[in-house]
Amino acid sequence: MKSKELIKILELGQQILSFYEDKDVSYALKDILAMCEQRKLKVDGNLKKDLPQNNLSDARKLRDQFYVETEGLNYLELQAYLEDRGRFPNISSLQQLAEIIGLKGLRRANRDNIVHSIMKAIERSKIDQTISERKTTSIAE
Repeated sequence: MKSKELIKILELGQQILSFYEDKDVSYALKDILAMCEQRKLKVDGNLKKDLPQNNLSDARKLRDQFYVETEGLNYLELQAYLEDRGRFPNISSLQQLAEIIGLKGLRRANRDNIVHSIMKAIERSKIDQTISERKTTSIAE
């Protein structure tokens, strides 16, 4: 690294830290990281409205709860679970579940398409898990 580049980096650091007077550097870095994570959550210029914005662990808890509840279900049982209007009374609740498990672009899909997409995503994750388990057992041998 050239000395001119280092000088520019230190000047930028000084400008950034001037916004954090009387704060630790670690506090400033954590705040900057939080801002970057918020920016990452932006989709098409808007924050995701259905996902909890303040705490991403809430979304993780919902996802983990869903996986625990559907872990031993076969294809037809899973389909019945997702089509249960008591659990998912409207399309937006299914869309929120789809976003939580990592499916994007289902805003205009109908209920049947969302259920189908969720089921396929779960099937793919089970296949991926089986493959990774086979790889680890073959490597261990």
